[in-house]
Amino acid sequence: MTKDASRLVAISSIMVNMMIFFVKAIIAINISSLSLLSDSIHTLTDSVSSMGVLLGLRLSEKPADETHPYGHGRAEYVAVLFVGLILILTAFTFIFDGILTLVDPPGQLEVRPTVFMVVAATAILKLLLWAVSYRVGKSEGSPSLLADAWHHMTDVFTTVVVILALWGASMGYPYLDSLAGIFIALFILYIGFYYTRNSVDELLGTAPSQEMLEKIKEDAESFKGVKEVHGIKVHDYGGRAEIYLHMRPDDSTPSSKTHALAHELKEHLEKQHSATVEVHHDPWEPPSKDVLEIIQNVTDGLRDVKDIHRVQLLEKKDGFFVSMHLVLPKDTSVDKAHIIGTRVEKMIKDAIERKLCLEMDVQVHMEPCDEQCEYCGVEEHYLR
Repeated sequence: MTKDASRLVAISSIMVNMMIFFVKAIIAINISSLSLLSDSIHTLTDSVSSMGVLLGLRLSEKPADETHPYGHGRAEYVAVLFVGLILILTAFTFIFDGILTLVDPPGQLEVRPTVFMVVAATAILKLLLWAVSYRVGKSEGSPSLLADAWHHMTDVFTTVVVILALWGASMGYPYLDSLAGIFIALFILYIGFYYTRNSVDELLGTAPSQEMLEKIKEDAESFKGVKEVHGIKVHDYGGRAEIYLHMRPDDSTPSSKTHALAHELKEHLEKQHSATVEVHHDPWEPPSKDVLEIIQNVTDGLRDVKDIHRVQLLEKKDGFFVSMHLVLPKDTSVDKAHIIGTRVEKMIKDAIERKLCLEMDVQVHMEPCDEQCEYCGVEEHYLR
């Protein structure tokens, strides 16, 4: 469904509600029923609320501009707020009128069977409006249309109460008409406060639920190449959310590929959450200390290695690699030096992959020791 469906539902609601209002008002005046007159005003507020929904839908479709960089989606919440305020005002009017008629009750009402039939028919029409409005509002995620749907349902409920009150008043209990009017007013008052509070919360910007934040974090961190996300923020601008987060890539992801990873994560989250997503990727920091510790642990147990120096952790186009110099005894043959270098490379590579879960190439350069070099006796080396 599209916004055209919402607009059609809102226009249909206005037309039907205006018709029902005139029917109820004319009957209420003819039989002097406060409850039915109050219910007719309630129906009139349905028309006003539907107009508010129509206005909210039209405003929410306006594109973003310099004054409203995030669009006009929250216009629907303004429409819901307008509906709530109308309901509150109407409710207080009904309560006041009901109390007055309880103090000075009217005589027995004369209600013909055709009146019950006509009023019952209006309830059926409102029930149909509720079903259509709820279905379209739910499919499009329109808060104002859903609010309008439940407004229709309150009219169905209050109309049933009115029918019972009219029956009681026609049987010689006129105060039931006044009590029904007050009851309807209190119900409308509750709905009005509910709509007003919720719309104000949305306009001020409520914090997202913990479940939503955890779901975003879970979806992001399960994406291949992402190690961790933090700083998640969610803003609701009416019908579509804006999600902001910081992403830290896996340690094995080259910095040259983090921008592409951030873009892929953005598209993934937008599809998962039907939202606009902005991903900031934190700069990669090589695990230099961990790599150096692994190298030292591996080489400390090797008798043929007299020293290590010039250890560097470098980045290349397709990943990372460690470069280092090994100092071997001066009488080490070329063949043996090659064997030692190959073995050290594999030991270090396996240890890094096992402990840090990183795929990393290792390059070892051999240097003979003349037992007078500057590296003899050096106890601490560093990555640079």
